[in-house]
Amino acid sequence: PPLISLLDDSAHDCRELAAGALRNLVADSEEQTAAVFAAGAVEPLSKLVVEGSPEGRESAAVILWSLMVDSEERTQSLARSGVISIFVSTLIDGTRDAREAAAEGLGILADASHEHKAAVLAAGAVEPLARLLDAGDLDVRAAAAKALKILANGTSEQTSAVFASNIVGPLLKLIEERSEEHTSELQSPSIISYAVFCLKK
Repeated sequence: PPLISLLDDSAHDCRELAAGALRNLVADSEEQTAAVFAAGAVEPLSKLVVEGSPEGRESAAVILWSLMVDSEERTQSLARSGVISIFVSTLIDGTRDAREAAAEGLGILADASHEHKAAVLAAGAVEPLARLLDAGDLDVRAAAAKALKILANGTSEQTSAVFASNIVGPLLKLIEERSEEHTSELQSPSIISYAVFCLKK
């Protein structure tokens, strides 16, 4: 398909435009998402996350995350493709949307199997996820808290590895914040329950 082939174009503008168009496609329907995956988009998207411009990397990261949503088959395929290390790097130097997508993606991968959870921990995901708990954006913080919850809900060794990264302070801060503007979001299950779960571990 033309859009997939453009992801390998030498011109950054073409790659960005193709990734942006594919991002819109996968947001549109599951059928489109499945078609993008079947067309062999994972490899060029993974390359774009590593080598592209900030905009191109963001779109590629969001697509890779979207490919895994509600699909065990695609999740397993992406795990085998090496996307875990790519997502961990994106947590550190990606844009706001790219970091959120990476955190969400790592959560899906860690939840898919004990093997993938171990791989996410081994890739060093906990430290950058913990740092995102102090990020300004609530959606990014919620995605990080959710991923940490999944990682902490494992063996005693895995739980210890998560808490060795000093996440208690940021989690408590997350729970205690009560500004008028953000109270409803902070009290929603998408952020508070993840923090409370981790602390209970």
